[in-house]
Amino acid sequence: MNAFRNNLALILVSIIAVLLIFLALRLQVLIMNNQETPPASQNEAEVLQPQQQLTVVVQPTAVLPTNTPELPTPTAEPPTPTAVALAPTATTGGYTVYGSEVIGAIHVGSISDHGYNQAHHDGLQQMIEQVPGVRLIEVDNVPETEAVLPIIDDMVQQGAKIIFVQSFGYLPFAIQAAERYPDVIFLHPGGFELRDNLGTYWANNFEAMYLAGIAAGATTQSNQLGFITAFPIPNILASVNAFHLGARSVNPDVTTKLVIDESWVDPDKEQRATQALAAVGVDVVTMIVDSPTTVVQTAEALGIYVIGFHSDSLAELAPNSWLTGIAYTWGNYYTSVVQQIRAGQWHSSHVRGGIESDMLRLAAFGPAVSEETKTRILTARTDIIRSQLQIFKGPLVDNQGIERIAAGQIGGLELLDTTDWLVAGVSNFDATSVAVENLPAVTIVQPVAQAATEPEAAAQPTEAPTPTAPPPPTATDLPVVTADLVFGVTDDHAQCSFFTQLLSQIIQEHFGLSVEIADYNSDDTMYAEIANRQNRRTVDLTVCFGDPKDRPYLREYFGFLKPIGGIYWETSGLRLQVMSNSGVVVQLQREQRCVYDFLKNLHFEGDELPNQDPTQWIADNAQTINTWVNCQP
Repeated sequence: MNAFRNNLALILVSIIAVLLIFLALRLQVLIMNNQETPPASQNEAEVLQPQQQLTVVVQPTAVLPTNTPELPTPTAEPPTPTAVALAPTATTGGYTVYGSEVIGAIHVGSISDHGYNQAHHDGLQQMIEQVPGVRLIEVDNVPETEAVLPIIDDMVQQGAKIIFVQSFGYLPFAIQAAERYPDVIFLHPGGFELRDNLGTYWANNFEAMYLAGIAAGATTQSNQLGFITAFPIPNILASVNAFHLGARSVNPDVTTKLVIDESWVDPDKEQRATQALAAVGVDVVTMIVDSPTTVVQTAEALGIYVIGFHSDSLAELAPNSWLTGIAYTWGNYYTSVVQQIRAGQWHSSHVRGGIESDMLRLAAFGPAVSEETKTRILTARTDIIRSQLQIFKGPLVDNQGIERIAAGQIGGLELLDTTDWLVAGVSNFDATSVAVENLPAVTIVQPVAQAATEPEAAAQPTEAPTPTAPPPPTATDLPVVTADLVFGVTDDHAQCSFFTQLLSQIIQEHFGLSVEIADYNSDDTMYAEIANRQNRRTVDLTVCFGDPKDRPYLREYFGFLKPIGGIYWETSGLRLQVMSNSGVVVQLQREQRCVYDFLKNLHFEGDELPNQDPTQWIADNAQTINTWVNCQP
């Protein structure tokens, strides 16, 4: 009986609890129904809008749900009006197109060259695998001339918002295009100028070359090394110097012979240079050319050691002679920069990666590299990353006996943009000085260049302007410099005489520097002297650079001429700019920052301004000038 009453009480309590819960839920529903409900369309907009934005930015299109390559555009109907002269041959298939968001890439040589161009191409392929919704348009074999401009125009018309201009000689044209298309981002390898929509990138190859030099110095039997390259531009000369210093760190007796063949791709010159170096006793050779295949295969055939550049795939071409190489790995950087641009986080800058970055690496070692040498190289790599080993630590003297880096000073990344000298122990070598009959015979089993697969030679017209070494001074009556700063002036732009005198007086009066004005007969002589500082200093800068008339000098002396600031005065048909030597620019930034900032920020207005007297103008504008020179270094 007691058990029955207990069960009945439990049942009644459960029923009451259920009723209470039901009443509470009903009350909540009534309250919610009495509240104002926003329209369904507004809720959907708030929820769906972020998803729509995400889809547009990140997700691939329905047409191409993956980054699987499309078939190449038929060569019979090329998508560029300049296809007859500039489009790649049938072996490369013309344009190669992927995905949906348009990115352009322009290469100076073949994307299958096993070197410079292929390294960039391979990096782009890695990028499109890692970034959804990318449509990549590539054109190769485009010379470093105005011919690149219609290619850029066509890519922009197809919707490209990012364009990689993948050769050093494209820089002046990239600047021109960046000014024309301010909503397009241009990315240039190794350039020395920036715009709001133009950035540069490069890997610090001199660190890797120093490590490769250790392998060369430890392996050579003749103590003679060879280096083959196209043009003596700053980042290459820095690499030559680092290579020699690395070799000298383990073998103080080594010398290095440098061959400049004035072409990024010329298999005949590269083979002859390798043969000539071997003929005079060189037993280790390296290179910086676009396609190192010829040098690697020739070295293997001659039985001398070789160090590769651009791609580690070269090792298979020299199974017996291979020591190591420098391999560029651009994929992660390309992925990162495209993602930054998409996210609105990109800002124009010079991006430089060192041996610690993922932009480059040493290739695998060959059989001739001893375990001791491998250990030295890996130790040096660690010390460079930890800043315990400084490659360009003073005192360093060049091969003319001039001290370039003083004791207690250290050269850094700026050398990629400023080096115009060769370290002691490196000498220029003319490969044509060795008679043909004295060259060792060489037979290469695999053809290096065939018309069907390697069209680079046909794509490089002889009239194309290319970066060249500044010629040594030939005049004997050039002034001996004693002033702190020397301005160069010519009669080619009459207006620049006013600005030269004006700025000279301001710098002397407000910065306490002595200034000389060197009057040259022609722009040709003046710019050659500004670019060349290997033998002696004659002039530091000029305010007479007239755009666009003087642009050819930038191409002729790539890497040696560098602007300070932008256009400071313009009138119909003439825009004046300050132009200096790249080494002087760095020196001003370090030692005369106020003068550098003053020159960088110059701006004048008024067509009649150059007709005035400079001294009177300074007196009339004293208050304005005081604001210009007000600097806290």
